[in-house]
Amino acid sequence: MTSSTSPRTRVKSDGRFLELDEKDRTVKIGKRAAKLSPLEFDLLMAMANKFPEVVTYRELLESVWGSHAFDHKNYLKLYVYYLRLRLEEIPSSPQIIVTERGRGYRLTVPVRHVHAQSEVR
Repeated sequence: MTSSTSPRTRVKSDGRFLELDEKDRTVKIGKRAAKLSPLEFDLLMAMANKFPEVVTYRELLESVWGSHAFDHKNYLKLYVYYLRLRLEEIPSSPQIIVTERGRGYRLTVPVRHVHAQSEVR
């Protein structure tokens, strides 16, 4: 497998990266790895694609659930909670997926995409 770093990794960090494997739909941070559900992975990818910017609630809802889901913010909150359980050392005090009150969510850790060996992007 080969890896590449997103060009948006100019944010200062403590040396950690989120490694996203699109083929296996897994995520790794440091030495911890987690298999995500398709919906969890799509949500994380939507945030990763805009790193380090804030992704609005509406953008996330439309990206993951479609344009009909704009009023289902409770689904979004629930799945962000699930992601935090899998990724954060202390989910109740998130350091990786932070809430920007009244706006949306933001990843604070740079993203590295891992692709299948023959896949080229």
